[in-house]
Amino acid sequence: MLPLTRVTIIVEWYNMTYAEAARARHLLESVREQATETLRLAGTSGQRPAVELIIAHDADRVCAADIESALGGALRTDSAMSLQLLAVRNATYCRLKNAAAQIATADVVVFLDCDVIPEPGWLETITSPFADPSVDVVVGNTYVDCEDGKTYSRAMALTWMFPLRDGRGLRDAWGRSSVFYANNLAVRRCVFVSNPFPDTPGLTHHPATLWALHLLGEHTAIWYAPARASHPPPNGPVHFYQRAVAGGRARAITAQERGLRRWLVWGRADLEQVAWGWKRLLTQGRQVGLRAWQVPAALCMSVAYVLCFYLGSVATDTFPAYMRRRFVM
Repeated sequence: MLPLTRVTIIVEWYNMTYAEAARARHLLESVREQATETLRLAGTSGQRPAVELIIAHDADRVCAADIESALGGALRTDSAMSLQLLAVRNATYCRLKNAAAQIATADVVVFLDCDVIPEPGWLETITSPFADPSVDVVVGNTYVDCEDGKTYSRAMALTWMFPLRDGRGLRDAWGRSSVFYANNLAVRRCVFVSNPFPDTPGLTHHPATLWALHLLGEHTAIWYAPARASHPPPNGPVHFYQRAVAGGRARAITAQERGLRRWLVWGRADLEQVAWGWKRLLTQGRQVGLRAWQVPAALCMSVAYVLCFYLGSVATDTFPAYMRRRFVM
């Protein structure tokens, strides 16, 4: 049974630029089903909803009517889940999350991205650790969705930024986290409101990384629970290229090294990334159903992504003014 009878789930609409509305609809239905189960287990039917869901969007680019059109019947309030659309001016990925957390009413807020689909049991798994009053931050298990069986999806599941799907139960996998991402994250509201994501102009996801480093520096533990949620691979070749270049761009902007030496440092790190990806493809491919005939193409895809990542870093170092205006994602 859930230790919490009420939680605020915050969904940003920033990623919808590259995502499919069907995934957001699936996300809402999954959360609604789990909220209904929470009410049933807690025996609190008829009282306030178990889940307060806030969808935060950029008021300068998206209006409420656009979201209502995209989500259709999934966008509704019922006895298990209340829903609110929050318009934010001059919004970025992390600013949307910050603004929504400010108006949240539950003691624990959970951050989901609009392109992430939680599995059954996700809500219970990510909130159960908060039964321990010493737990302030819990990160779940986001993995790349490769159910379509395509070589591309399976290659990205093995070599992209996310870990593989964790099939273990909560009791088997509870512990300190070795990974961090802001798309499947639960935080005590009082902790987050006093330490929101910092503002770093020109960078989209880096504020979340700085936030995690700040918490660790303050000796606040980040815990892991196998609260599983699937994330799509980059949607098509253009998005694949843009995501890779944007990652390299962020690395160059935040780099500590100076001069041409940084190119060598980046090159060495990226060669190590290629080696790591190839090792995963060859030794863990069966975990995602990778077939022998798919391996050569998957190896090439992993190299292509890392090459675009490296070029993004070099281009930003060479043409900083131009690149700061481009590939902000």
